[in-house]
Amino acid sequence: MGHINCGHCGGVHGTVREVRTCSVERPMADGSGLDSAVERQEPSEGVDVQLPVGVGPPELGRSLVIRSGEQVPPEWAEHQRFVVDEAVVAAPAELAQVLADRWRSRQGFVVELQAQLPALPSVRIPLDECGPGFVLGHDLLVHAVHSNSAQLIDGHVVWSLAGLAVALGSSAGGRADVVLVDGTEAWIDGGPLDPFVIDAPIVHAVNLEAGRAVALGRTNPQADLAPDQLDAVAHTGGAARIIAPAGSGKTRVLTERARHLITNVNVPSSALTLVAFNKRAQLEMVDRMSDLRQLRIRTLNALALAVIKGTDGFVRPTGQVQVSTIDERDVRRIVQSLVEFPRRANTDPVAVWIDARQVAQRQCRFLLVDEFQDLTPAHLLFVRLLSGPRADVFGVGDDDQTIYGFSGATPEWLINYERFFPGAQSHALEVNYRCAPAVVGGASKLLGYNNVRVPKEIRPAPGRPADEQDLLTVISSD
Repeated sequence: MGHINCGHCGGVHGTVREVRTCSVERPMADGSGLDSAVERQEPSEGVDVQLPVGVGPPELGRSLVIRSGEQVPPEWAEHQRFVVDEAVVAAPAELAQVLADRWRSRQGFVVELQAQLPALPSVRIPLDECGPGFVLGHDLLVHAVHSNSAQLIDGHVVWSLAGLAVALGSSAGGRADVVLVDGTEAWIDGGPLDPFVIDAPIVHAVNLEAGRAVALGRTNPQADLAPDQLDAVAHTGGAARIIAPAGSGKTRVLTERARHLITNVNVPSSALTLVAFNKRAQLEMVDRMSDLRQLRIRTLNALALAVIKGTDGFVRPTGQVQVSTIDERDVRRIVQSLVEFPRRANTDPVAVWIDARQVAQRQCRFLLVDEFQDLTPAHLLFVRLLSGPRADVFGVGDDDQTIYGFSGATPEWLINYERFFPGAQSHALEVNYRCAPAVVGGASKLLGYNNVRVPKEIRPAPGRPADEQDLLTVISSD
């Protein structure tokens, strides 16, 4: 009997047929799983495989999961060792953050499981007390432990993602993890998305969960963009904060980032969602992305409604009643009822939503979010929950343009972006292409008096008129 370590159920299967059945019927341990995207391949069946692997290239930062009392193989002996026991399962936040940091920085480790990890995350506080920085500790722990880890089973180190690649038509062997159907020898990666982390073909977990055993592309962005814009579009390695002052081309950067991920990096479109702040912005993005009709471009409210109703690829939670939108009168009635009645104890208010949240996360592995500074606290929490433990959010905005403070929006979302999306890198767009130099200079000086902001440089585009007469002409034409 073969040994295929299954990342979907946490067990071991003997045949590819069993892996396929499990991958279709269950979510993966880190909240992922196969979907019904158009790019999906049909796994081959009837082949027993055993996939022993070593540590692999050190740049991949793979980890190893062992059971209590098992001996660590020699090639893993230098990795730092952590123990997950009942105490950790009861209070997972601290170790979850440590392991997630190591996952992001690709520092491999060994985890000894002395206790069973929960199948579903739990919430022990009322939902209305979950602020924008709320973390599902169990969810993060499961992700950090399993997403880029092999497992020791019966003395063999096996790699479940490689087993899934075999189930999708690849073959084991060669000098890497698998040989793809086109003969390419490729490594499997469950870490942050980075096609350049090693100088060799990589099949990423996000493609496998979409049913595609294909390598990531290594082509740079091809759009006609300025250097600072290209730098943002070509970002690799997880979350990113894009500071985009007025007139700096933020919409172009958002849309070209989506195009780059799909056409150059070979990310499945089913794993990407572009989020516009309002309907007008959404229609503009749809127009700019007319060549990629399969890309989901939604407003925040439309995205939330699709998740709640289980439409447009999302799954409706079992037992959910009919959902519809409400008007202002209904909102006032609901708020008044909430104020009049005492809060009722509820130890797990989101349990019925968990299955639907996992499906939603598969559609939002990569979230590109516009006007980040104007999100409400509920919007920010929603974005963080949808992005899941990977937290691969490409947030674009300008803290100096926060205009929805009355609804809870704050420059803090961008100023402290890494607090909400740990490990995020920052990119700055510095050229204002819309205004004349005098306007840019005056605005920059005025904004400099703000005490709470992201330090930034704003420069006018080369060649813009600077004298007063030309300035009046520019203002009237703009």
